Amino acid sequence: REVTPFLNVGWALLIRTLSLIGALTAATAVATRVGVVEVAAHQVAAQLWLFLALVIDALAIAGQALVARFVGEGRPEDARMVSDRLLAMGLLVGVALGVAFWAARGVLAAAFSDDPAVVATVLAVFPFVALMQPLNGVVFVWDGIFMGIQDFRFLALAMALSALLAAVLLAAVLPLGWGLAGVWWAITGLMVARAATL
Repeated sequence: REVTPFLNVGWALLIRTLSLIGALTAATAVATRVGVVEVAAHQVAAQLWLFLALVIDALAIAGQALVARFVGEGRPEDARMVSDRLLAMGLLVGVALGVAFWAARGVLAAAFSDDPAVVATVLAVFPFVALMQPLNGVVFVWDGIFMGIQDFRFLALAMALSALLAAVLLAAVLPLGWGLAGVWWAITGLMVARAATL
């Protein structure tokens, strides 16, 4: 009986994580079928995108801890205030990271490969990496806030729906000839859907 609540949370987080990782893995699978150069460029862009996500995740962790504290203490106004502040900070950090990485895009692309075709393809999808950062900043903080209020079931459902949208877009990439840009539009769709549901 004491462990059951933790198992319920664990299942919800498992569904959430599998949905997210599943969507990103499917994106890599589709990029692989687009071409060798494209999948190499995709991996570079994806690693930079994930690196930035983990930087912003520090604010999400702050949201988990602070919101849970204030809600637990019966201080919903403070929970709302800290949530609003962290969302604003997430947006600002996302903008700063996007601008910084856009400015360094040539150096970053060349750091991963000396193949001119791969570098050119990385640079072609780099706008997705940079422009998604403000959106990512807000989404990741919202994730932390929902964890702070312990609405894990909603997080699982929202992520599953977002991953489903990404899967539909990914399924259209090869038949419609969208190329690697189509893969990144699907990842953008994933993040837009997450923002909309959160």
